[in-house]
Amino acid sequence: KILGSQGSHLLGNVVTHGEVVEEAFLAAADAFQPTELPLHRVAWLRKLAEFHSSRSRFAEEGTCRFLIHKTLRQAAHLHENLWSSIPFWPWANDSSDGVHLNGEGPAGSTSVYFDG
Repeated sequence: KILGSQGSHLLGNVVTHGEVVEEAFLAAADAFQPTELPLHRVAWLRKLAEFHSSRSRFAEEGTCRFLIHKTLRQAAHLHENLWSSIPFWPWANDSSDGVHLNGEGPAGSTSVYFDG
């Protein structure tokens, strides 16, 4: 049984149990939190919404679309605090935290920096 499929070899047909498929898609979506890899969560929720749509279960599809909206809203709220498209290069300028790869600062020197 993979994703709820049961085959009858004598008749040559396959019966899909929608509840098992639904649970598998929902479990895959729930593996990702809205604040951690939200696009992965949205992708699985979209698959679940498409599955519900194919079975004419429009209320369940609407619930999935609402969860997609909620996930994206939560991710957008935290976007400025969590994600940055600028790479972190502390050695790129002199105003960094003092760790430099050119031999100056704590990474390259054995000098004592704290006067006590």
